[in-house]
Amino acid sequence: MLNGENIIIYLRTFYDNFSKNPKIKLLYNQNGVYLYEYRDGGEYLIAQDLTEKLEKNEKKRFFIKNDGKRLKVLIDCADIFDVRTNLNISQYLIFETEKNTKYSISGIDFMSIR
Repeated sequence: MLNGENIIIYLRTFYDNFSKNPKIKLLYNQNGVYLYEYRDGGEYLIAQDLTEKLEKNEKKRFFIKNDGKRLKVLIDCADIFDVRTNLNISQYLIFETEKNTKYSISGIDFMSIR
């Protein structure tokens, strides 16, 4: 995080008709890490971790395992979430930035887990 307050990553969604599609939102900020599921017209908090906090100018490594009904998130070596969802899987990661937010993303690697 170079500037701003939130890192927002959307999973299990599609770019086309994004606002209407079901999705999972990973929100990471100075208060913790939150996982929301958007479905059936509502937003549902499905998991949170208040021990892992975002600090400006600190590099973080994310590992996201998105397989079948399972979603696992690690930040650096910390096991943050291991949840199950019924939302369809997709290969997309969509990053959202807010006004005056700037973060650097590098080294994205996709691998087959089967």
